[in-house]
Amino acid sequence: MQNRPIQSNDENNWRATYIERHCKARRVKHWLDAIVEKRTNRISRYEKILMEGDEAKDTLIVELHHEPTAGDGLCRAFHAREILGLLQRSSAITEWRRIDSNPEEYPILLERLMGAFELFMLGEQACNLDQISAMLDEHSIAIQTSVPRFEELSIYDKSMKTLSYLRSQGFSAATDSNYHDLQNNFIGQALLTKNNACLPLISVVIYCAVARRLGVSARPLNFPFHVYAVVSNDGNALDLDSSTQSRRIYLDPARSDEEVAIEDLKTQLRRLSADDSETSELLSTLSLTGLVERTGRNLLQSLRMTPEPGQAAQNLFAPILHPRGTPDRLTVNYCVSWTRLVYSYYAEAENYFLSEPSFRRFLVPIRSRFPSDIVLLDKHIFNRSGDSKTGDVLLGIEDVRTCDLEEPPRKSRPVIDPQHDVQFKVGQVFRHKRYRYLGVVIGWDTECSGDERWIQQMGVDALPRGRSQGFYHTLTTDDSRRYVAEENIEPCSPERPDRSFREAGLYFKRWDVHQGIFISNNREEYPDD
Repeated sequence: MQNRPIQSNDENNWRATYIERHCKARRVKHWLDAIVEKRTNRISRYEKILMEGDEAKDTLIVELHHEPTAGDGLCRAFHAREILGLLQRSSAITEWRRIDSNPEEYPILLERLMGAFELFMLGEQACNLDQISAMLDEHSIAIQTSVPRFEELSIYDKSMKTLSYLRSQGFSAATDSNYHDLQNNFIGQALLTKNNACLPLISVVIYCAVARRLGVSARPLNFPFHVYAVVSNDGNALDLDSSTQSRRIYLDPARSDEEVAIEDLKTQLRRLSADDSETSELLSTLSLTGLVERTGRNLLQSLRMTPEPGQAAQNLFAPILHPRGTPDRLTVNYCVSWTRLVYSYYAEAENYFLSEPSFRRFLVPIRSRFPSDIVLLDKHIFNRSGDSKTGDVLLGIEDVRTCDLEEPPRKSRPVIDPQHDVQFKVGQVFRHKRYRYLGVVIGWDTECSGDERWIQQMGVDALPRGRSQGFYHTLTTDDSRRYVAEENIEPCSPERPDRSFREAGLYFKRWDVHQGIFISNNREEYPDD
């Protein structure tokens, strides 16, 4: 009998890894199939895929490329994208949880905490943390190779050469006309683009991250209104104390190639009426908590400076957060709320953000846009021994899960009755006859089901057919839901509207190019449609 060749440990490890990844991919595919097949109990299936970790991403990325006009491709791609977003948000929260880490981790966490904002908000468009790190590595290597005998330079000369190089690459403050553009808040986007203009905080973090790779200890300064970098001139690590100012170099990577004099900074603080203790604090290095808080404020300021969709003739904000070019305001606010929740839970003694009024507000975007994120609360917030959910906290979470488990009531089309006939089916694309926006029917009632106050406010009784006509639940291209009277529905069949409705996959299997309608994925509630 011929002996089988002895397999090496490396070959056995490779085989085991392959089998493990194959089984993981099959599990992800299985749970995604279940999500697509049935509209109820989706949260627990999202959670199953979340438990597979980042390895699930490869399978989900493949699912993104299903043809939206075939089979259930539109629905599959939608849920694959949503689960990828859930994985990204979970990774971001994991990073933010480290804000009270060992001070020795501060230099590494600078870039990771900033990258986490991108992970949370940009989904599959985001640079992951490894990509951000690799791009920063490339810049540090470029400096070493472009400056002769760089390693022999003094700390001062290294810090100035690094500053000069990064500014020559465009890592400077954005111009006044686009200063508050949302993309200027993201470190990965700044590193990716040729014109690297960004907010001063981003340019300072990039400087500190590249300097660290070159053996220079640098941190953001806790200065009001503008962010500076401070460098340790003796090679020692910086702490939060400002008593060693004589051994520090102050720089403004966003605006200048020159060193900033400490006296100039003190003069600015005197103009702000800062006393000695306040001056000492404001000339100390920025804490990780302060970094996250400051980034959150920058994001909210960008929103305040952003025109509401449809209000500006020209949208100056790049199409990062939303595939149609308008900033996703809900996601930005939701991201900042998560940082505050994590900060209050992990970095402070009192969990003020978990007060019931605050938590009710926090749950609003979860109910309306991110219901699967309820699992992130259990994973990252209510996961420590002794933690309990009480009052509105418990009721709010249970309400989201209950809604996910409830079977919707079936709505069969009425027997032919002129007064209660419903003309249009789920999946019908239309133009509103008066306001001309594009929408798609996602549900219907045989007559207006709004409460009396809403009916009076909207003037329903003044319509020619009043409240006794079909009323339609609709999805519009800005992701809002509208309740539209049948007499205002003007059917149309535009070319490939699946590209216009971001959330179409939540309600439909595919776009049928022959019938010119979306094919419903909600047979439980509307079996005749």
